[in-house]
Amino acid sequence: MGFGGDSLRVSYGLQGAPRGDNSGLIGNNMTSHSGFMDVLGHAALQGDADTFQSIDWATARSTESCVALAKLYARKGDVLAFEKLLAQMEKADDAESQMLIHNYYIHACSQAGDVAGAKNHIQRMEFLGLKPDLMTFNTLLNTYASAGDADGAERCIIDLARRGIAPNIVSFATLCKALARQGKVEQIEDVIHMIEAIGMETNEYFFASLVSACGVRSPPDLARAELILPELVLRGIRPGSIRKLLGKLVGEVRMAKLFHILSKVSDPFDAAGGCTVEALDARSMK
Repeated sequence: MGFGGDSLRVSYGLQGAPRGDNSGLIGNNMTSHSGFMDVLGHAALQGDADTFQSIDWATARSTESCVALAKLYARKGDVLAFEKLLAQMEKADDAESQMLIHNYYIHACSQAGDVAGAKNHIQRMEFLGLKPDLMTFNTLLNTYASAGDADGAERCIIDLARRGIAPNIVSFATLCKALARQGKVEQIEDVIHMIEAIGMETNEYFFASLVSACGVRSPPDLARAELILPELVLRGIRPGSIRKLLGKLVGEVRMAKLFHILSKVSDPFDAAGGCTVEALDARSMK
C-alpha cells in the first residue's frame, strides 16, 4: 500500500500546507473534526510521533478519522497504538469501515513482523461478527511471505478455499513470494503452471520470485535463473522487468549477453534447437 508523503498531502487536501512544527496546530485545531484531520495530516507528513501521542482521542471519533489513523498505524507497524483505535471502532456500527480497519490491523502486524498477531486477528474478527474477506487473507498471506513462512502461506491458501473464497492473482503471487524465501523453485513453477491452466495470466512478480528462489538455493541455481528470460518472452512479459534482479544473481556481463541472445532469436523455445542458453547462443549466431 502506498502511503507516500505527496499522496497523503493530496488525500488530506494539504497540498499547500507548510512542513514544520505542529505544536501550534494542536491547541487551536483539535476542537473540530476538520482541525483534527489537519493535525493528523501534518503529523503524518513529518512522521511526528509526539503529535500522535498528544491526540485527544475523544475528538478522533469519526469514521473518516479512524480510517486515516488506521492507514498510518499500518504503515508504521504500530500495533500497540492500533489497539487503542480498535477499542473505539468496535463500538461503531459501520461494518464496512470496521472491516477496512481490521484489515489494516493485520497489515500493521505484517509490518511489525508479528505473524502470530496477524493470524490470531482472524479469530478476533469472527468473534466480533466480521467475516474475513479476500483482502483480509491476502494481507495475512503477505505477513507469512515477509516472514518467509511458506507453510503458513500454503495453509492460508487452503483456508481460503475451505471458506469458499476464490484466491486471485495477488494471492498466488504472494504465495510465490513466500516460497521464494525458502528457495522452492519447483513449487513456484507448479503454482505458475496451475494458474495458467485455469486461465489466469501470470506477471513479472511470479518470475521475480522464481529468480529470487534460484538465488536462495545453495549453491545458487544460475542455469535455471537464466532460462527465466525466454519464459518471459514466451508469455509476452517484458524481460526488462527482472533485469536488475537477475543481474545481481548472474552478473551484469552475463546478463547483457543473455539479452543480446534473446534479441537475435525469434523463437526462444524452438523445440528442434532446444531452449538452453547454449542452444540459444548457437542459434543466434546463424
